[in-house]
Amino acid sequence: MAMIAMLLLLGALSLREIVGAQEISLSAIDWNFKYSTGLPRHPEPLGGGIGWWFEMPAYPDSVNYLMTPFHGDLLQYATLTITARMDIISGAPRFLCADPLCTDPGVHLYVQRSPLNLYNPYARWWAIPIAYDLTQAGVITFTVGINPALWLSVYGEHADASDAAMAGWVKTMSNPGAVGMTFGGEGNYGHGISVVGGTVTFSLIDYRLD
Repeated sequence: MAMIAMLLLLGALSLREIVGAQEISLSAIDWNFKYSTGLPRHPEPLGGGIGWWFEMPAYPDSVNYLMTPFHGDLLQYATLTITARMDIISGAPRFLCADPLCTDPGVHLYVQRSPLNLYNPYARWWAIPIAYDLTQAGVITFTVGINPALWLSVYGEHADASDAAMAGWVKTMSNPGAVGMTFGGEGNYGHGISVVGGTVTFSLIDYRLD
């Protein structure tokens, strides 16, 4: 009888409640720059060791991907929220896309599958339509839903646009290898951003699942 009661209780709980919520690391040592130039392997820790910061690279160097390992099932959550801060340290900085065809430099939330196959168009996903607007200094918080209508594949296909895209999105979100952010412009979210005319720092304060 006790076993039956336990099974009934577990049946009423979500997988997230049974195994416990997983947190995304805010430790600088757990975050890695990828495909970028002129940057160290990791950002610098903020005071207290929670969160990180880095100086955005001056042209011709660029920041492209910044990620941390994560292997929890993202489909057990409803939203992904980031709080970040941009500070202008000197000058009147402007942001350049490394890809000359891109516009509107910004920062997009990003998830990639484990293991990653760069030739699979459905193994990497970017959140839309909200991005961190690099023309706005100060602290910004925004939330994106873990909803197939709000994520784009490598070639700009919405996750709910086809059976293949949906299958790829579900496979990635249920078995991610890393989460993080990419720097780029509209249509080229991870192709990189450089700074000219000044000095800018970018800081991560929070990155969480709810």
